[in-house]
Amino acid sequence: MKVRLSRDLMLEIVPLGGLGEFGMNMLALTWGETTVVVDAGVMFPDPELLGVDRIIPDLTYLASKRVAALVLTHGHEDHIGAVPHVAPIVQGPIYGTPLTLALVEPKLEEHGIDADGRLVAVKPRQRVTVGPFEIEFIRVTHSMPDCVALAIHTPAGVIVHTGDFKIDQTPIDGEHFDVHRFAELGAAGVLALDVDEVAVRAATENVAQNGLAATVRVEWGTAGEEAPGLVPVPGHHFRDAFDGALANIIARVIAERAPALAAALRPGAWLVASGIIADREAEATESLAANDFRIERRLTRGDWVTLLCRRLPRPDLART
Repeated sequence: MKVRLSRDLMLEIVPLGGLGEFGMNMLALTWGETTVVVDAGVMFPDPELLGVDRIIPDLTYLASKRVAALVLTHGHEDHIGAVPHVAPIVQGPIYGTPLTLALVEPKLEEHGIDADGRLVAVKPRQRVTVGPFEIEFIRVTHSMPDCVALAIHTPAGVIVHTGDFKIDQTPIDGEHFDVHRFAELGAAGVLALDVDEVAVRAATENVAQNGLAATVRVEWGTAGEEAPGLVPVPGHHFRDAFDGALANIIARVIAERAPALAAALRPGAWLVASGIIADREAEATESLAANDFRIERRLTRGDWVTLLCRRLPRPDLART
């Protein structure tokens, strides 16, 4: 899409992935000498692509541009998986919410990219300026916490980029979809709307993430066994036992993901860290404790460990 104001002034909006396909989301906006990239996702291959782990967008278009910033809407792999491949050509900051950046940082470290000073945390209703662009972050709800849409204010007009979303009336984290800000933008006038269209033709109501918690079941041991003081197994709902956000974490990434979980879960929420290999338990335990989780119970089965943890309020944020 190109919007020309004069012979020399033109806004270019170029989707580099995610248009008409599921995954690999990336959008470039250019005005003059400044380009801003929104999201940098991967696509997971179909079975016929044997030996291919992930597919990233074609970055040829960006090679001739001055990419002044990378802006991330949320932390799903189809929106952040390609960040390590895009980061080297970004000459400015990488913006995202705290949870999103907590998921991005270990990816950069894994690829030997120094993230120090490059990751800039933002919050809803905040604005940042990148050259001729003013980028506004708007809270949306989705199947993971800490997601935002973007209102990109350009010399040609406002571009609204929703990112992935669903309108959830009872979000687990209590952060509601900011319908009021969308209404204000619509009333003021929008040049273009770039909207998530997954399942847009489905004539059904969204299932709230709060409701999905009731479908999670404990599968622990054999029939008749119980995890003492926890929940009967098999077939008991977590929601019957605990009122809080729950997560199942693969052992080998628990140490890396503890900061992201701390950002996502409110104080008092429960976390079930399942599938921890015994020889890595100390590493996981240390990381959880450092990120304000208290281990309430420890269950073992052979070489596997499950930790039942509770998110504590941070001392520096506690009310006096």
